[in-house]
Amino acid sequence: SSGYATTSTGSEYMLSMDNLSTDSMFYCIVQSTQYPTSSSGNTTISASVYVVTTESREVTASTATTLTCRISDLTSVVTVTWKKDGDVQSGVVTDSSVDSRGEQTSRLPMTNPVDGTYICVTKSTLYPSSPEFETEAYLYLLTMEVSSVEVLVNTAAVVTCTVGNERDQKPTV
Repeated sequence: SSGYATTSTGSEYMLSMDNLSTDSMFYCIVQSTQYPTSSSGNTTISASVYVVTTESREVTASTATTLTCRISDLTSVVTVTWKKDGDVQSGVVTDSSVDSRGEQTSRLPMTNPVDGTYICVTKSTLYPSSPEFETEAYLYLLTMEVSSVEVLVNTAAVVTCTVGNERDQKPTV
């Protein structure tokens, strides 16, 4: 459920909603206090919501990968920009339309990925005065150190592969 608050500044009246989770319709009804028998005005105001999900990745250095930002519950396209450390990323591929499921996808392909936090920035084109929203995707580079051996035939051998990452989590080897 959403919390609502109304405020006004001069002739502007605002209805603020916390945690809006579904598309909603509101009405702005104007009635003269000076001339109460005058006709009232009634205008519909829409508040549309959408969902953004990102897919993070864990890859070894020099391994091509793609970060994905999926926007769902859409009725029209949104603009999508990818950023890392405040810099807009190039090479982004974004669907130019909303599919039959109400989804739009943006992809950030990388041939030489750089470890870090990437931001998928979405902005409504349906309602341009709407704010931008940022959703994080993470790219973690794995390090690999191997130890090869050369041994005499029919003798025991041990090879090692040491895998690490900046989060000190153990990936599957």
